Amino acid sequence: MSQFAASQNPFGPEGDSPMIVPERTSKMAISSLVCSLVCCIPVITGTLGVLLGIGALIRISSSRGRLSGRGLAIAGIVIGLLVTSAWVGGGVAASKTLNAFVSSGYSVASAAHSGDPALVRAKLSSSTTYTDEQIKAFSVQLNAKLGNLKPQPAGPLKAWDMYSRFFGSLSKGGAAQPAPGRFPGQQLQNEAPLAFDYDNGPALLLLSFDGGARSTATSGAGMFDGMLEDIAVLTIDGTVIRLSDMTVTDTPGSNPLPGSTPKKLSPSPSPTTPTTPARPSSEG
Repeated sequence: MSQFAASQNPFGPEGDSPMIVPERTSKMAISSLVCSLVCCIPVITGTLGVLLGIGALIRISSSRGRLSGRGLAIAGIVIGLLVTSAWVGGGVAASKTLNAFVSSGYSVASAAHSGDPALVRAKLSSSTTYTDEQIKAFSVQLNAKLGNLKPQPAGPLKAWDMYSRFFGSLSKGGAAQPAPGRFPGQQLQNEAPLAFDYDNGPALLLLSFDGGARSTATSGAGMFDGMLEDIAVLTIDGTVIRLSDMTVTDTPGSNPLPGSTPKKLSPSPSPTTPTTPARPSSEG
C-alpha cells in the first residue's frame, strides 16, 4: 500500500511517475501545417512551415506525452517541402524562359542594327517581301537615331531595369504621350515590347508576329526566327522607326538608301474640312 502511494506521489523521490497532465495539440504543429498550406508568399511560407514542423516534432518528442500533433507536424513538413520545391522550380523555369525571350529579342535588335539582309530575313516569316534596300535603310535610320546597340541585359533584373528607364523617360515627358491609360505598344498594333540600351539611351523594340508562322529556331536564343511580320523601334522622344515604312528612291543623284521619314506618336489629327471647288465662270 505504501509502495503504491509512493509511486503516485508527484513529490516523491526521483524516479517516481510525474503528475498526469491533460494532453494538448502542439500549436507549433498546427502553425506548420497552416503555413505550408497558405503558400501565398513564394518560398517563404513553405520554408517556414518546414521549420515549424521540425520544431514541433522536437517539442512533442520531449514533452513526455503532454503534447500531440505529430501527424500535423509531419504533414506540414512534407507539404512545405513540396510547395517550396514547386516555387523554386517554377522560378527557375520562368527565369530561363525570360532569358530566352530577352536573348531572342536581342538577336533581332542586333540583326536589324547590322543591316545584313540575311540576318534580318532569318527573323522574318516567309510571307514577308522586304527588299535588301528596305532592310539596309532601316538599319541606317536605327544607327543614326540610336547609335550603337549596347550589350544584352544580364539577367531578368537588368532587363527590368531597361523597362524602368524607358518608361521613366516617357513619364517625364520626353516623348509624345500616348492616349491616357494606354500602353505605348497598344498604339503600335499591339506589338511585343522589349527594352534595350543604345548609345543615345534606352529604346523599345516592338515585334509584330505573323500568326500563321512557325519558329525555325534550333536554339533558345533564336525562338523568334521565322516568326516576325514587322520590326519597329520606339525611342524615348516618341520616334517610331518601322521596317515596313522604309522606302527607297531611285531618282538619279539621290541617296540610294535614304529610308522614309520616322514617325512620331501623336494624337490623331482632326479631320480636315473639305474645300469647295470654285465654280467655273459662266460663258456668254
